[in-house]
Amino acid sequence: MQLEWLGLGLHHANLLGILGAFGFVLATLSLVGRLNRYEALVYALVLCSPTALLLFERGNVDIVLYLLLFLSLLAVSRRNGYIRFLGYLLILLPSCLKLLPILTLSMALKETRARFLLCTIGLMAAFLAYMQLVKEEMKIIRSFYGGTGGDHAFGAKVIYWDVFKALKTLAHDQVSGQGAQFAAGVVVTVALVCVLALGVSAWCAFRQFGNWGRSAPALAMAPGRGATSSPALDAFRAGASLYIFTFVLGVVFDYKLMFLLLTMPQMLLWIKTDRRLGPVSSLALLGVVATCYMSPLLYRWTVDELVNWMLWAYMLYAFILTLPQWVRALAYPIWTGLMGLLPRQGRPETR
Repeated sequence: MQLEWLGLGLHHANLLGILGAFGFVLATLSLVGRLNRYEALVYALVLCSPTALLLFERGNVDIVLYLLLFLSLLAVSRRNGYIRFLGYLLILLPSCLKLLPILTLSMALKETRARFLLCTIGLMAAFLAYMQLVKEEMKIIRSFYGGTGGDHAFGAKVIYWDVFKALKTLAHDQVSGQGAQFAAGVVVTVALVCVLALGVSAWCAFRQFGNWGRSAPALAMAPGRGATSSPALDAFRAGASLYIFTFVLGVVFDYKLMFLLLTMPQMLLWIKTDRRLGPVSSLALLGVVATCYMSPLLYRWTVDELVNWMLWAYMLYAFILTLPQWVRALAYPIWTGLMGLLPRQGRPETR
C-alpha cells in the first residue's frame, strides 16, 4: 500500500502478473539447474499443471513469497557466514506478508547449534514483535483458515468436510450435524489407515524399479564452509516445512502446493543416490505431480486429499531423517527417557 507514489493501478495488474509468473518460472529453473529428459518432463508437468496456472491466473502474492525465498536460498548457500545470515534475515520480509514463510528458518539447521540458536531466537523475537503489532489482523486470518474445503483447496480438514457433506447428502439431511461429524471422523480414520497400508505396500513394490537419469541438480553442490548441508537440502527443508505446517492448518488454497517445487531437487537426488529414501521419494514425486492435476478433477471423491496425506507423511518422515547430528543428540535423552517409562517386562536389556 505504501507504493502508491509509484502510480501503480489496476491497469498494471496484467503486466505485474505476467512478470511475476515469468520470474517464478525463471527462479524454479535456476534452482534445478541442468536436467535430463525425465526430470525436465516432471518439472514441465508441474509448471504447466492446473495448480500452477491457478497461481499465475490469480497473480497471488505467493509468487512474491516464492521469489523472496529464492533470493534467501541463494544467500544461504554462500560460504560467507555474514551473507548466510542476511539470507536468514531476508525471510522476515515474506513472513511479514503472509506469516507462514517464517517456517523456512528451518534452513538454519545447516549451521552449528550455537549459530542456529542465535539466528532463530533473534529472528523469531523480531517476528513475534511484528505479530503483536498486527494482532487484530491475526484474528481475521484465524477465521479465514477455518474454511470447509472446496475444489481448489487442500489440508487436513478437507477430506473430513468432504466426507461430512457426503454423509449429510446420503442421509437426505436427516442425520444431526453432530452424528454426521462423528461418522465422518470414523470414515476418515479408516480411510487413512487403508492409505497408509497401501502406501507401505506400494513403497515395497516400487523398490524393484531402477533409478532415474543420472544428471545431478545444480543445488547438489558441496556445502559451504561452516554449513552442514547442501543447498538442495536447504531448499527441501524450506519447502517441506511450509507444506507440513500449512497442511495442518486445515484448509488452504491449492496454489500453495507450488512451494513443493523447492523440495524436488533433493527428492530427485535421493532417487538417484539413496537406497533408503530413493524408492519412497519416487512415489512422493509422483504424488506431487498427481495432486497438481487431480484437485480440480477428483476432489469430489477425496482421492486428491488421500495423496496429500501421503505427501504430508513423506515430508515429515524425510525432514526428521535429515535433522543434523546435534539435533539428534539433543533428542536422544528425551527418547531414552520415554522408553524408560515403558514396562520392562518382555523388553530385552540394553547395554
